[in-house]
Amino acid sequence: MRIWILAKKEKFDTYENKRFITEAKKQNLKVSLVCPEDIEILEPLENKLNILYKHRFVSPPDCIIPRMGSGTTYFGFAILRQLEKLGGIILNNAESIEKSKDKLHTIQVLANSNLPIPKTILARFPINIKGHA
Repeated sequence: MRIWILAKKEKFDTYENKRFITEAKKQNLKVSLVCPEDIEILEPLENKLNILYKHRFVSPPDCIIPRMGSGTTYFGFAILRQLEKLGGIILNNAESIEKSKDKLHTIQVLANSNLPIPKTILARFPINIKGHA
């Protein structure tokens, strides 16, 4: 199984990424740290070989683990959404990452599912919190 960990280059050396790679190798899994900015996708995707990684055609991985976090850019989301369309296993899809980036949206999603949420206020600055506690 081929796995891509999508992360920013400056995050390649995190403890979590190193630990995951160590454990994956014990399971004979091929893991690569991949920066979304090193990926290009040619449209239309007539076949799965229209993905370029560092200017070379590659086939998509079997599994993608996004580790781009709250700093995920428009480009990172576009790459992730396109890879999702090719099938395979995606842990934390683009939609879930986008929702989690916005605290108020996350609370709205939770409330819509009748899940308990913390007391929250959206206000302009400066705020007068008297009567809101």
